Amino acid sequence: MELTSLFGAHPEWFGPFTVLAFGAAYLTAVVVGYRRGWPPAAWLLVLAAAGIGGVVGTRLLPLGLDGLRALWLDGALPNAGVRRLPGTIVGALVAAEAARRLLGVRRSMLDPLASAGLVGIAVARVGCLLAGCCFGTPTDGPWGVTYAAGSFVHGFHLAHGVVEGGAAGPAPVHPIPLYDIAFALVVLALLPRLARRLRAPGSLCGAVVGLYAVHRFAQDFVRANEVTAWGGLTAVQVGMAAAAALALGAVLWAERRERGGAAESWGGADRAEPAPLRLVAVLGVVVALRLALDGWLTSAEAAVLLIRIVPAAGAVAVALVRSPAAAPLRWAAAGVAGALPLVVGFQTEPAAEPFSLWAVEAHGDLGRYEEFDICDTDLYQYATAGAGVARIWVDPKAGRTREIGVRVYGGRQEVVVGDDGPPRPGDEGGAFGAVHPYVRVEGRNAGASLGLQVGRVPALGPEATTVLPSAGLRLGPRRAHFLAGFMDVPHFGPPAPAVHIGAGTGRLTADGQELRLTGGVSGSGFYVAGTIPAGRLFLEPMGAVASSNGDWIYQGGVRLRLHLPAE
Repeated sequence: MELTSLFGAHPEWFGPFTVLAFGAAYLTAVVVGYRRGWPPAAWLLVLAAAGIGGVVGTRLLPLGLDGLRALWLDGALPNAGVRRLPGTIVGALVAAEAARRLLGVRRSMLDPLASAGLVGIAVARVGCLLAGCCFGTPTDGPWGVTYAAGSFVHGFHLAHGVVEGGAAGPAPVHPIPLYDIAFALVVLALLPRLARRLRAPGSLCGAVVGLYAVHRFAQDFVRANEVTAWGGLTAVQVGMAAAAALALGAVLWAERRERGGAAESWGGADRAEPAPLRLVAVLGVVVALRLALDGWLTSAEAAVLLIRIVPAAGAVAVALVRSPAAAPLRWAAAGVAGALPLVVGFQTEPAAEPFSLWAVEAHGDLGRYEEFDICDTDLYQYATAGAGVARIWVDPKAGRTREIGVRVYGGRQEVVVGDDGPPRPGDEGGAFGAVHPYVRVEGRNAGASLGLQVGRVPALGPEATTVLPSAGLRLGPRRAHFLAGFMDVPHFGPPAPAVHIGAGTGRLTADGQELRLTGGVSGSGFYVAGTIPAGRLFLEPMGAVASSNGDWIYQGGVRLRLHLPAE
């Protein structure tokens, strides 16, 4: 199969690559800010605000005057089927700068968004290439790309007479996504050299925005399906010309002030967290804005924003605990800040008629745990893998699901450190495996699961049993709930010390999947687990870590689940 046969043949991958792009950009920005020594709570709040601004900007830019008029007069958020990368950039920068000012941080915090944005562009455009949503005008050049037969490009060419009705595929076109990927990678490679030349805070980001505006201005001459607005230029080109002039002009002005000694750079005093009241206020604004968008976002966008808001809330809670206020006030404020994201949750989807489906899954975990005995303590490490199948009955109107399934898993564990010398033969713990039939019922305000593990089921240490029950419990609505469990596979199963308690947020999707983002305490330490949707495919990562007696114990795992229609 030729590589080009993939281009435009997989529109379903646009959403997952969008989520991946936002995630990669976010992680890049977090790392860069951490290396610069910036205050974590303030920086993560700025990134959360940038995420909201980016999602809103990418939707608002294509709306046009009619959509904006409806937003202004009716207070309604019109749906936008088209996304625009320039809108993402403008929205993210405006929101980040507004959050920085509200926090009272005097120096610009935009520079890390330059590298983050370039990484995001490179990843997102891979999705565009596979989906066929962005493409250029026809070309005879050797760089032209032929999209797959039946793709959106093929339909566009048939509708506009570019190819005849019997054509097997579309004509070769300018590969717009590849142009963007090449631009992002080249500028990313030149970024360190550019950073050494630009001294004023914010100049690096301004320079990258200006370069992108110039790139996009030139690109629109060979971009298909763009409408001429004025003087032979598209509306995007007019905007990009203005953006390039403003961004590059601001860079020149800032650098001139910096070399004249008028600009201020980051100092030690600026690396302290803002006042607690400012942190809580900005977090409240971010959560309020996210709630205002409820029902307007796609599942992928909601997940992206939640991933940004939760770490920001955690960092604010830590900053409040470390603040000099009275202890009861510190802990109360920290609890409120940490719980704020739970009211965000995922937006609900329109109710549908009851249906059933099959779910198949594969999962794996690895980690370390301590076995405590009267006389000694041993450190074990383990790895497990398994698969399962389940039948699920879903009643969306009632918000209820019933699931009956069976999982099979196996693995191996061994002693890493023992108090009584090196591991002896027989101390390893050896191989294990079990069959795990279970039943799970979820309602609007509560849920529970019960199961039985049969086989060679490892308890803590080398001992094993033949039968071990499992149980899980959720109390509260999906949007904000508490949960607890014991040995409920896949993530909290043997041989890890898998009693856990925590809190979470989530929703029931139209496909019958329970989407959740949870955190709490388990026998493996503090844990975070979540669900990343990609159509009918769901990725569920989990991680836990703690320190005990000078040793690190941890657990990491992932479950991949695919939903299939029962009929």
